Parts: sequence; structure tokens; C-alpha cells
Amino acid sequence: MRPSPLQLNQLFFEKFLIELNGKLVEDSFRPTFQSGTEEFEGVNLVSGVDSFPADKSMLGCDYLVRLRFAIPNDKGTPCRYTLDATVVGAFTVTSDKIPEAERENFVLVNGASLLYGAIREQVAMFSARSLPGPMLLPTVNFLDLKTKPQVDASPPAQRQLESPSIP
Repeated sequence: MRPSPLQLNQLFFEKFLIELNGKLVEDSFRPTFQSGTEEFEGVNLVSGVDSFPADKSMLGCDYLVRLRFAIPNDKGTPCRYTLDATVVGAFTVTSDKIPEAERENFVLVNGASLLYGAIREQVAMFSARSLPGPMLLPTVNFLDLKTKPQVDASPPAQRQLESPSIP
């Protein structure tokens, strides 16, 4: 085991709302301990992620990443809980092996994964003491956020070889 080249310096929740889906509670007062992807089939899961470089001298980090994850229960299959959470993380890239051109993608994909884990943990904790029982959000990845690398138009002889990025 070794330290990650992306360090989460701090995270905070801008918003965290979890409440029982009243319609489902009326139908059944029996707690369910179902978790996993089958519970979320057809459920409207909403997410949004953005990242931007930070002023290190002011904030002490390289990037800020904001993740919003919600289960609005406005359409699709109803879920036991309605959820709306936004979390922000301050990240520092600690390795020179991550090329500058790939850093924003690296921070966005990996930072969103770390922040989602924080939301997932809080949902599990709060729902564990609720009538419908604990809910564990599905495991996800954010690789679809990665943008395609820009093509270097310089002649092959002038291109420099870069170290491979660390996933």
C-alpha cells in the first residue's frame, strides 16, 4: 500500500437531505434490508460534478471538486428515501508523474469517487436508524466524466514521451 497521488485535504457538505418516501412508508411498515443495484433499477438517480483549479496560496489545495447526488423520486421506480446531497472536496495532486494535461481529468474522476463514498457512507448511517431500514447506495465509477486527451499536432520527431499516468 502507498499514498495516492491525489490527496483529499478537506471535504464538507453544502447540503444533505434524506427523508422517507412517505408513499412507500404508508404501504408497508416492514423494514427492508435490501441493498445493491437491484434496489435501484428504474430509480431516477441524478448527479452532477464540476471541478476547477484552486488558488493554492489561498485555499491550500490544487483543485476543488463539487458532487451533487440526488434521488428526487419524481419519476421512475420509487425509492424508499428521497435524497439530495452536495459535497465539496479540496484536493492536492502530490505526484509529478501526473502530466499537467491529464491532471484535471485525474482529479475529476478520482475526486468524484472519493466524494461519492462520503455521501454513500452518510446515507447508510442515517438510513440505518429509519423505519424502512438501511440503504446502501450502489457502487459507481466516474470514468464517463473523463474527457478525451487533446491530440498533439506537432510532428512525431518533436513530441516528448511522457510518463504513463497513474489511474
